[in-house]
Amino acid sequence: MMTVDPKHHRYVVARRGAVLRSIGDEFGGVVVSFPRPGVTSDKVTLKGAKDCVEAARQRIVELVADLESQVTIECKIEQVHHRTIMGLRGGNVQNITSKHNVQIKFPEKAKPMVNGDVNGTANGHGAENDIIRISGKRENCEAAAEALKALVPINIEVQVPFEFHRFIIGQKGVGVRHLMNEHDVNIKVPSSEEKSSTIIVTGAPANVQTAKLALEDRVTELEGEKADKELKSYEIKIQVNPEYHPKIIGRRGAVITELRKQYDVNIQLPKRDDKDDSTITITGYEKKANEARAAILAIVNEFESLIKEEVRINHRVHSMIIGRRGAGIRKIMQDYQVDIKMPRESDPDPDLVLIMGTNEDNVLDCKDHLLNCAEEYEQEVIDKEQYMKPSTKNNDA
Repeated sequence: MMTVDPKHHRYVVARRGAVLRSIGDEFGGVVVSFPRPGVTSDKVTLKGAKDCVEAARQRIVELVADLESQVTIECKIEQVHHRTIMGLRGGNVQNITSKHNVQIKFPEKAKPMVNGDVNGTANGHGAENDIIRISGKRENCEAAAEALKALVPINIEVQVPFEFHRFIIGQKGVGVRHLMNEHDVNIKVPSSEEKSSTIIVTGAPANVQTAKLALEDRVTELEGEKADKELKSYEIKIQVNPEYHPKIIGRRGAVITELRKQYDVNIQLPKRDDKDDSTITITGYEKKANEARAAILAIVNEFESLIKEEVRINHRVHSMIIGRRGAGIRKIMQDYQVDIKMPRESDPDPDLVLIMGTNEDNVLDCKDHLLNCAEEYEQEVIDKEQYMKPSTKNNDA
């Protein structure tokens, strides 16, 4: 038998005797009996093996000592922040309670003001609604109070250049939502009409600081991208005879695509209807733009050094020489190792065909071949036209 102050009985037998069952399980099935409710007595009976009873008695003494050392302190935090401090489904408070082994009691929600009493003092409330009571060992209570205060939201200002705000927000707000979720804060970006550089971050002090660092890191990243974009905007203009533009473009854009990829530049050729039809613009890093310029000029020089021969072929047979989908002219160019430039509809002389190559004999042989083809095709056209003409006899009839 032992004595325990009745004021502690309720704690020991609470939760359907969970504490007593725990003691019994731990110490060999010792049976601990507290006075029945309504009986005023400090006598507690323990039954079991002698050694087990003594160990169980010592545990109860320790529990009572803990209860004797417990205090209740007050932590004042404005009630407007209580919901935020509690967290989703009270998760924040549960964590603090478990970590510091304390009990935390929040005040009831403030009642509506009566008779114009803004502070609620007429109802006996006011500052009382801000008091959170924490029970446990003093050192644990004080640590829990600090943990609660650390959850009180604060506002800080973060300076972010206005030009970067749209990147902070992201497409459809994805960027700013990610920051808010990641750091558990609220971020208010000023409207475009305000043109302010001040972004407001609201949340627990620790979270606000991490969000601020994340914003500053993002600004550093955006400033780097801006500087890189400026470096990459170096522009060079070169004059290239329009007749060489197709060679710079290449078949299906293969040559210009490779130039853009190799030198990481943008190459803009003039459109057909541009008045300035010879200027090519290169944009990129200065070094790469100059390298691309040199590569384009090398292509031009290569074609300028070619042997050129002009030949006049009736434009009516050009399509027959070109063949279906260009198959005919490609075969001729391959056979003679030359390049053949057919005139455009807008060219002043629709019959003028240009042959270019590195070997003079090949160029001249190709010219002869084209003339022979033209003569043959022209005869076909004449024969066809003659066949299509109405008969003279029929007309006389």
